[in-house]
Amino acid sequence: MKKNFLILFMAFLGGCASAPTSENQADDFTIVDLGHVADKNRTVDEIVDSLQIIKFQMTDKSLLSDNIKIELSDKFIYVLDISANAVKIFTRNGDFHKEISKGRGPGEINIPSFIRYVESEKKLYVYQDDLINCYTEDGTFVRNYEIPYWVDDFVKAGENFVCYQYSGRAESQQSSIIEVNPNMEVVSSSIIENEKFKYGMNNMSINYKGDINIFRPFDNNIYTYKNGKLLVSKQLDFKCPDFDLSSLESSLDYRGFDKYAVNHPEIFSLSDFYNETADYEMYRICRGSHLNFKTVFRNKKNGEIVETINPSNLKPSIISNLNYIGAYKDYFVAYCAFYSINGLFDMVADNELAMKADDVEIFKNMTEEDNPILVLVKLKNN
Repeated sequence: MKKNFLILFMAFLGGCASAPTSENQADDFTIVDLGHVADKNRTVDEIVDSLQIIKFQMTDKSLLSDNIKIELSDKFIYVLDISANAVKIFTRNGDFHKEISKGRGPGEINIPSFIRYVESEKKLYVYQDDLINCYTEDGTFVRNYEIPYWVDDFVKAGENFVCYQYSGRAESQQSSIIEVNPNMEVVSSSIIENEKFKYGMNNMSINYKGDINIFRPFDNNIYTYKNGKLLVSKQLDFKCPDFDLSSLESSLDYRGFDKYAVNHPEIFSLSDFYNETADYEMYRICRGSHLNFKTVFRNKKNGEIVETINPSNLKPSIISNLNYIGAYKDYFVAYCAFYSINGLFDMVADNELAMKADDVEIFKNMTEEDNPILVLVKLKNN
């Protein structure tokens, strides 16, 4: 049934007047210079306005791995624990609320891939295989949507779902964005580019204005989906004169690049996420090798780059050991898996004077077996 629907779906796309078209327009390109990351002279610690530290309650049911995805509402924290194939809900104070039931029945989840909380609806959406389950804010099941094709990511745009497919899954062998209504009828579709997908991962996010960003690592572009059209909004410049990252067209090309990059630390490329608030953009990049990651923040007003890795002449800080995973309103969202970070307790002592007393106690009272902590990081406006 699923296969037949897919054939009909692609036939519909091919026969309709608004078939997939490339919306890449040169006028929409904005060049973002990240080539001076190595020349920056400030660290993210210097521009932090405030931190909110949330300790997840530790129970037999609430135990988390460090392989997680997180969504937030004003009342709850939704954690997709990928290693455990589970979705767990905590209050904003970190108290365990519930785990969504596992199974294959109505409202149950089997192998969830990603989660989305939609603020305007006060609803949580969980994607698994060919289903998107919808829940109320407190985790009560509402309904499911049967997706007739594999989705690599999705976000909500009003009542509709905007779904991303990269070329390895799309029938056209081209990366595409397909918008469907709640009845799973196609509203619009766009091809990101007219050539086969450059090797790399993808990430979708909604920014503070409600625009949908599709982040593409190895062609160094961030695409913005706005008002039903797909526009190339940013082309990143990493200043790599000796290697053309846009030439990467396959996993084989990428492995060749990776071997080259190990001995060329000046090489930067985008990694696995991009997010933004009104004042800052957040990029995760790799330098020298795809295993050498760092997170950098770019001030939109003056283009200044700061990063979470401290120079060797400064003491390590807590914030430089956080894993950033997204943005929520004016905050960047990060977590810290205590048991995977060596020397973190020494960092607490080193940073005690700069931390709120309550937060210091949270750190001091934790052990290496505790759950990760969640940290909301707000950066200064200027």
